[in-house]
Amino acid sequence: MFFSLDATLKPFITLQLFYGKVDAAIPILGQGFNKAFAVDFNGTNAPFTTISDNYMIAYVPYATSGHVHVAELNGAILTSLQNFLVTPQILSFDPPSGPVGTQVTIEGRSLQQTQGVGFGDRIPAQFTVQSDTLIHATVPVGAKTGPIGIQTKGGLAISSSKFTVTK
Repeated sequence: MFFSLDATLKPFITLQLFYGKVDAAIPILGQGFNKAFAVDFNGTNAPFTTISDNYMIAYVPYATSGHVHVAELNGAILTSLQNFLVTPQILSFDPPSGPVGTQVTIEGRSLQQTQGVGFGDRIPAQFTVQSDTLIHATVPVGAKTGPIGIQTKGGLAISSSKFTVTK
């Protein structure tokens, strides 16, 4: 006797990592990748390399957190089941010190979805997102010398250097 099983599975993609910084290599499993012509992270095109029909690597673009899509030549668009979280980064800030009320320019990556900025002991600051790479924040009352933190939908970034609160 011969048996067969036709599971009639639709094409799919599975992310091997669900978070990462801009330029990180993200392995993707699925099918039909030999026919893939585009990959995007929440609508932002991403560079990718097809390794085989079932495996590719995509590189995180300057994007917001959301689903990853793979477009195939036959018109199929494969969508990740889970959102990919683009992790923020703080690259620098200026000035390095100042009293309460000082406006600090924070440069980084993946800052567009910023939900909060904190100084020292996580004292929340008023802030304005200028772009995906630039935020202006005001040193709040109660701030202490310490790192600057940024919270986004993609995670938390903490500066490697400290902001010094002066009197």
